[in-house]
Amino acid sequence: MKQSPLNRLQGLILAGIVSGIFSPLLPAAVLVSYPFNSGALAPVSVDPGLIAGDFSGASVLQANYASGFARVVSDRIPGPSGVPGTPADALSAGTYFSFQVAPQSGQTLNLTSLDFSGALYGAGSAGSYTATFFVRSSLDNYGTTVGNPFSVSYQLNSSPSFTNTSINLTDLSFQNLSGPITFRIYLYDSGIAATNRYVGLDNVVLNGVVIPEPTIGLLLGTGLALIWLRRRCRSGP
Repeated sequence: MKQSPLNRLQGLILAGIVSGIFSPLLPAAVLVSYPFNSGALAPVSVDPGLIAGDFSGASVLQANYASGFARVVSDRIPGPSGVPGTPADALSAGTYFSFQVAPQSGQTLNLTSLDFSGALYGAGSAGSYTATFFVRSSLDNYGTTVGNPFSVSYQLNSSPSFTNTSINLTDLSFQNLSGPITFRIYLYDSGIAATNRYVGLDNVVLNGVVIPEPTIGLLLGTGLALIWLRRRCRSGP
């Protein structure tokens, strides 16, 4: 059955309204991930509405470690020679991994979580050591920690098992982002007095929703169409 111009217009307006109202309620999905396969730093699974840069680390970090995860030798992060490190030490030393994302033109980002897994391991003697990760972002110039710090215990193993964590990003400051944002994952340890211990990082995943921004012309046109449709309905066919 052929639709009348009025019915077609009603359908278009309804689609626009539904898209505008309910797109922020869409379920979160993977926006970008960094699995470090074969030591690659490039992102994978990048949402079409997103621009994502390569993963990187400070000069002491091995972000492209060939075993398929990022790592750093423990004596190169705060906490060497048996002296426990602190968040302030990590900030001062600049021991962090980082990546940057930005929405494509005409899009905004609603972020939900940053997931990753960590490990502390080595081939030396066992000990009750820990390594701690914490996340900061460029939104406040890396001034505050996002979520809670995440710690892992030492494993006497050259092929460690990784422990997963998830940083909640549902705070309003991480919603409706129209510009770039950089995340830094800082790390330090509890004071490992050895050089053959390593802190590993793997499977970094940023989750959220990309939302198209309605243009001014579209909003104005939709408003005028609604006014016309209302008058048409009142006056009848």
